[in-house]
Amino acid sequence: MTGVIGLSVVPGRKEPNDRSEMITQLLFGEEYMVLEEKEKWVKIKGTTDDYECWIDKKLHLPAAHSEFVMHTVWIGEHWINTESMDTIDLCPGSIIREEPTFHPSFEGEIELVLLSEDENIPDGEKVFHVANQFINSPYLWGGKTSMGIDCSGFTQVVMRTLGFSLKRDAWQQGLEGDEVQSIHEVQEGDLAFFCSADNNEADAKITHVGIVFEEGLIIHASGFVRIDPLDKMGIFNPEEEKYSHRLLGIRRIQ
Repeated sequence: MTGVIGLSVVPGRKEPNDRSEMITQLLFGEEYMVLEEKEKWVKIKGTTDDYECWIDKKLHLPAAHSEFVMHTVWIGEHWINTESMDTIDLCPGSIIREEPTFHPSFEGEIELVLLSEDENIPDGEKVFHVANQFINSPYLWGGKTSMGIDCSGFTQVVMRTLGFSLKRDAWQQGLEGDEVQSIHEVQEGDLAFFCSADNNEADAKITHVGIVFEEGLIIHASGFVRIDPLDKMGIFNPEEEKYSHRLLGIRRIQ
């Protein structure tokens, strides 16, 4: 069975329990496969990133799969019920399909309001145009919105708006795309992967990811979404005057 998210954002939990940690969020229009059902919970797997989690059964909406996608939300759009004037705000990265499915609480004649849509942005500026919307958004484990976002949720949402599908976790994203051999070969939009700065193990695992803004700068979610200096050693935190993350590799998503 296929389902679709019909509200602005739905929490995905590690276990079928309200007290279980939120490991991800699903945005409006995201589709998923149902793996298991319990009395109050549904275990799902995202169709684009294969990520598994549990959602409240009240938020599960069966839906026929639709290949046609009108566009992916960049910024500030929402659905409005022209009868009741109720709205559903759409987060960046939400997917608007030809025949969207809404939660039953949102019925009637629906109109999409586009508050900001600029198709004339040069390709070289699109990454930062989208990523910059999240500046100062607080870090939230499992988050994927400007109200709270984690490092890999940030990269996944930004790259989705640009037409690229990424896996959910940083270590998974570290296996995608093509390797960039040198820090001096980076381009805007490359993904850089890290471990903590105090981890000196040769086989250190990826625990952090960010987006290269330009050579020497990276935008990433660490405490909040911020822009920091980047070099061959890693990410330098100017406030603490020390490196916060050690660089492990760079990948180019094409």
